[in-house]
Amino acid sequence: MSLTDENANFCDKRLKLPIYYQIYLTVRDWIYSGYLKVGQQVPTEVELCNTFNVSRITIRKAIDLLEREQLVVREQGRGTFVMEGTNKTPATSEFGRLLRHLSHMVERTEVIDIDIDIVEPSDETRKDLALGRSDRVIQVSYVRLSKGVRIGYVTAYFPSDLGIEFTPEEISTKSLLTVLEEKGVELGNADQLIGATLADPRNAKKLEIDVGAPLVHMQVIANSKNYRPVVRMDAYYRADHYQHHTHLVKRPDGSGQSQWTQHTA
Repeated sequence: MSLTDENANFCDKRLKLPIYYQIYLTVRDWIYSGYLKVGQQVPTEVELCNTFNVSRITIRKAIDLLEREQLVVREQGRGTFVMEGTNKTPATSEFGRLLRHLSHMVERTEVIDIDIDIVEPSDETRKDLALGRSDRVIQVSYVRLSKGVRIGYVTAYFPSDLGIEFTPEEISTKSLLTVLEEKGVELGNADQLIGATLADPRNAKKLEIDVGAPLVHMQVIANSKNYRPVVRMDAYYRADHYQHHTHLVKRPDGSGQSQWTQHTA
């Protein structure tokens, strides 16, 4: 069975998420999961049109997004190919490990300064959650405490049309992704980015540190099973209180070669 056969009629026109964006997420997952390998040709526009039952204009908009992210390249007269030497494909890990990591964080820390509000999203959040100009988001923010020290400041955004209500008690005792699933949102996948940054005035005030102090920024954008972005979470942790443990195991792959796989503690 081909990729296009497996995903036939995948798009859900009932979702507010644009069809071209659903297709973009699907093809991006083909690349991230290794179904489409570096240098391999992406199914043609006609094949994708038949697979998703959409017009060529819709397919081209999806491919435009992939090309903008430097995941694919169009070659005149030949087709569209997964980019050679791309450094955009992230390490792939089991989604459950992210949930366990966040749950361990809940067990080891306490939460204070909880704030829940409905706000207008920033342009960046609007793009990440694929929202329209009039859409609003539920904003949840709090500070994490460890042994009396403010170690992290977290802000999360959820599309308000999910119809979800959060309580301070839930936020204090569970990870936000766990709460989301318990409220009926079935999560399918997530992108997690971890990088370094410096404390701006807001983060410095929340964490009671100096402006410009080093921070670890962890961003998670999670999608539902039907590929709708349902949360963007930004967590800022004091660099002197953050540790990320990954255990690497070398195992043979299907071709007889050995590859490193990761297990995040």
